[in-house]
Amino acid sequence: MAAQQPVTNHLLSLNKKNLSTLRTTIPDEVIQHHVYSPEMILYSRDTVAASWVYKYTAYMHYNNDSLLESSLTYDTVANVPLTHDTTIFDTLRRTLLNENQVWNNGWQNNFKLEHTYWDTNFFNRTTKYYNGSGTTWTLYHADSTYGLSDINGNLVENYYDLFDIPSGIFKKQSKTLTDFDAFNRMQKRKSYQYDTTSIQYVISWLDSNIVYDNFYIDQAIDQISYTYNSGIQTPYLRNGAIFNGIYELDNIQTLKQYNVQQQIWDDYSRQTSTGQICNNLDSSLSETWMIGTGWQADAGSRFIFNFIDSCDYDEFIIQNFIPWLGTYRNAYKWVYPYQSTSGIAKNVDHQAEVTIFPNPFHETATLHSRPLAFGRMNNNTQLKIYNMFGVLVREEKINNPDSYVLHRGSLPDGLYFYELTTISNELKGRGKFVID
Repeated sequence: MAAQQPVTNHLLSLNKKNLSTLRTTIPDEVIQHHVYSPEMILYSRDTVAASWVYKYTAYMHYNNDSLLESSLTYDTVANVPLTHDTTIFDTLRRTLLNENQVWNNGWQNNFKLEHTYWDTNFFNRTTKYYNGSGTTWTLYHADSTYGLSDINGNLVENYYDLFDIPSGIFKKQSKTLTDFDAFNRMQKRKSYQYDTTSIQYVISWLDSNIVYDNFYIDQAIDQISYTYNSGIQTPYLRNGAIFNGIYELDNIQTLKQYNVQQQIWDDYSRQTSTGQICNNLDSSLSETWMIGTGWQADAGSRFIFNFIDSCDYDEFIIQNFIPWLGTYRNAYKWVYPYQSTSGIAKNVDHQAEVTIFPNPFHETATLHSRPLAFGRMNNNTQLKIYNMFGVLVREEKINNPDSYVLHRGSLPDGLYFYELTTISNELKGRGKFVID
């Protein structure tokens, strides 16, 4: 694939100016050392013309100490920038600031989040969310999360407080208590809501009866959730999984809902996934159980990769399942011109198998990693989450990559991609998940 020309000096000057306004503490010499290069080109599918339509080119850069990362989407046809995203980290690689702007005859604020950490623990922090308009920011949400970890880094006690904007104070909302076994696997998780009348936490949810497979000790195959009403425990949801193949990437994850009247578990939904590490087909199909008609496909996606060698690819296609057609149809295509030499995470031969359970999920899911050869991760692992357009929407440090609870937080419903990397940006695992 032919190399593309570097982004224009005019574009560089626009973004140097933009970066300098984000934090006055960023020295000019840091910004000057940023070198943009084309990382990804996005195309959408014109179903009428049956052809690919160019959307934009995404450029990314990193400063040498990895404390600032920036991405830019640019329409090379119209020769105008589209969006600009900047993330600033502290020396522990925790996100301090993430700011997004859109171009409209000048940079306009879009959204921003700020993290303030209370100590060296990632979990003890306050987060503020802002909506942008023109050159101003408006606070619309703020919350605090804090808790206690065991000696293995598992978060066993977690509290969540919500900022009340009219009163200007944080108010208690919920807490979660989690038990882990000797393999750092979740055994029981109790969720509590704060009751302002009784001024105490009242249990509202329980994830329990978690069964793990025998061949691989870290994969959950059955999990039952209970709700509480006036202290009365009632079964509610049951997540299950059936695995095929040595790497367990071929699987069916099921969700059942408890029928209180008949006291049985009714089928509710299931997701069938197919694919293996470095395979050129990775598909996921969601189905809903319809009384009288059985399983009905309602959503799904498939990923087709064009590999350079081994696990490295220079493009991939996203295909969406169309229920009324009963087949997949091209939706988006990402092309990576400089995949083998760019700053983004590069595939390695020995990755860790990573699974998220349940998937899809609504509020929380557990991320499991199973090492393959030299693919074991450690406490320096970073979790990067991208939306379906390839925009980085969250980055977290993982204290326990073998079993990590992923919280939805402010992420909207949709399809997401994730990467697990080391501090040096070496890729250790990747995958996708759906929030519904």
